[in-house]
Formats: sequence, C-alpha cells, structure tokens
Amino acid sequence: MNWDAIGAIGEVIGAVAVVLSLLYVARQVQDGSKQIRLNTTSNVMTLTQDSFSAIYVSEANQDIWHSGLESPNDLTDAQFQRFVMYMDRVFYTYQLLVTQYDAGVVEEEVFQMQRAYFKYLYKSPGGKLWWPESKLVLSERVQALLEKEYAT
Repeated sequence: MNWDAIGAIGEVIGAVAVVLSLLYVARQVQDGSKQIRLNTTSNVMTLTQDSFSAIYVSEANQDIWHSGLESPNDLTDAQFQRFVMYMDRVFYTYQLLVTQYDAGVVEEEVFQMQRAYFKYLYKSPGGKLWWPESKLVLSERVQALLEKEYAT
C-alpha cells in the first residue's frame, strides 16, 4: 500500500466524521429549538393564567369581570375602569403571544387555542367598549390582527 492510498482512505474517514458531526449538531439544534418552543408555550400559558390573578382574588373582582364582558353598561364608572385595567392586563399577554408566534417559538395549535379565547373577549359587549379606550397600548400588528381577523 502506498502513501497516496493511505491518504485517500484518511480523507474518506475524515469526510465521514465531518458528516456525522454535522448530523449530530443538527440534531442538537433541533432538540434545542423544540425545548425553546416548549418553554415558551409554558411561559405563555403561565402568563395568561397570571393575568387573571387580579380578577380571581375576590368575588367582587370576578363580578366586575363577568359583568364587564357581558353587560358593561351595568357597571359604575369606577367598576368599568377596573374592567378596562383587567382587559389591558389580559391583552398584554396576547401581545406577547402574537410576538412570540411571529418569531416562530409558539406552536400553531397553542396560538390558535389562545386566539379563539381572545377573539371571544374582543367580540364580547365589554370588549367592544374596551377596545376604543385601550387599543393604542397594543402594537400595530396586534391591533390589525384584532380589527381585521376578528371583525367577522
């Protein structure tokens, strides 16, 4: 066996090693991306639940929330302002959800599930009164999403 043949065998072995290393790195990147999406989903779900914590700490707050959604004209001015703050808080999590979905770190299924609930809130009688008061606290992307996609 001559040195040229040994060198060629070494190059083939090196090339195979490089390909195997690249496949391993690709797998690690894929696993890392999956973990990021899972963590983001968990964080979004936790933040959504946390956004309701101010509502569910008392029966009075729950009454304001439910009345605000379905019959906001029955609320006093102070109660309606509290309802607006609750809606702002809840929709800040929607802002985060849309931002992270657009970045590709929220799964489609999770986004659609959350989106359906926010559509319900937006289209409620209270949501229709809340929107003109608060829409400017949300990004243009979220405003457009709510106004165009939820108009039906």
